[in-house]
Amino acid sequence: MEKRFDVLVVGYSGYDLAIGPVPQNIMDMDSGIAPNRIITVGGDGINAATSFAHLGCKTAIATVVGCDMFAKTVMQHFADHNIATDYVTELADTPTALTLLLIGEDGERHCLIRDGARTKLEPWMIPDEALQQSRHVHYASFYPMVEMDKGAEAFFRRAKELGLSTSMDAVTPRGEDHMRYLGPTLKYIDVFMPSFDDAVKMFGTDDLQEMKAKAQPYGMKFFGVKLGAKGLFMTDFERDVFVPTMCKGTVVDTTGAGDSCAAGAAVAFLKGGDIEACAAAGCANAAHIIQSFGATTGCTTYENVAALAKEFGYDIP
Repeated sequence: MEKRFDVLVVGYSGYDLAIGPVPQNIMDMDSGIAPNRIITVGGDGINAATSFAHLGCKTAIATVVGCDMFAKTVMQHFADHNIATDYVTELADTPTALTLLLIGEDGERHCLIRDGARTKLEPWMIPDEALQQSRHVHYASFYPMVEMDKGAEAFFRRAKELGLSTSMDAVTPRGEDHMRYLGPTLKYIDVFMPSFDDAVKMFGTDDLQEMKAKAQPYGMKFFGVKLGAKGLFMTDFERDVFVPTMCKGTVVDTTGAGDSCAAGAAVAFLKGGDIEACAAAGCANAAHIIQSFGATTGCTTYENVAALAKEFGYDIP
């Protein structure tokens, strides 16, 4: 059966106010000047979905917004970027998620988040039809979406029963029992790509080989760890690769870099790429994002990602 969507993204969506560059000691100052300002959308779900769409995938998103002015901006972004909103839930009694992003002089972002609707997505809000109409499902926001996390194991089990491939990113773990819901869910994930700092909390070690050893029993095909300015580590548990960052210019803003890296790697995986190709696609996609102000401003095409990877000696499918 022909599918409507290449990718169904599950993740949170919100409204971003990004300001920068902000002095490191801003909290000691009465006021400061930040020449760059952008009012846009953000959140791991919307960032990943926008990347997938620009990379040529027919993309749908499952997310929750409020019924407010911020939700109108989010929904307009989906329309502008050809992201299907069939599975967007609007809640009248909950505000849309809002993030204040302070961008440091080094391009690193520091977030102050009002949760709002981002914690409210539940598995029952995503109909079986959403999975039946998709080739691949990508969970962009494990941990912040606390209600979705509780049912993630059953949701991804169903996805695999329907023949979908799967990928997952994760945000900073909450609470003490980091693996309570994540561990059972990982049994149904093909590609898992946390950041280094988050992987340290999940697996209780800062050694990549120990992380790899702890991830392997879950049965995932590819395990990647995003290393920021150092690039990306990825393994299929037989071969390890390290792919460096591909940023050739100034790092303007790192917001959305991890989301775009995971999306780039997932698209290469869908095209049959091996771990090196997936890692290269992820790094090349992220390189475009961090040279623009805003989480999705630098989203680019798969052809541009492949061309940049080629410059660094990597061939991607």
